[in-house]
Amino acid sequence: MTLVTMLADAANPSVNTMWIALIAGGSVLSNLATIGLFLVALRKTRAEVTFGFEPASKKEFEKHVEDSQKETLAIFREINRIKSENLQMTKDIGQITNQTLAALANAQKVLHT
Repeated sequence: MTLVTMLADAANPSVNTMWIALIAGGSVLSNLATIGLFLVALRKTRAEVTFGFEPASKKEFEKHVEDSQKETLAIFREINRIKSENLQMTKDIGQITNQTLAALANAQKVLHT
């Protein structure tokens, strides 16, 4: 179809041209409606985060942190107490070992004289 024929049809449309224009317009409206429905559905879809439990409040969380710090400090104090006792026991064992070796040395001298 040439441009002149198309312009002639537009000025004096036939029944077929009217049906084609009607179908084309319906198709455009249908596509616009589909896009509109898609956008409406997209707006209604919201991502929500839900927990299977109730999250702690800030006050409860801070209390938990404070309790944890106290417990950690108590553990470190106990570790340091045990280290101190271990150091003292090591010193005591060293003294006993030195005394025992000195006594054995004296006993050996007595036996040889």
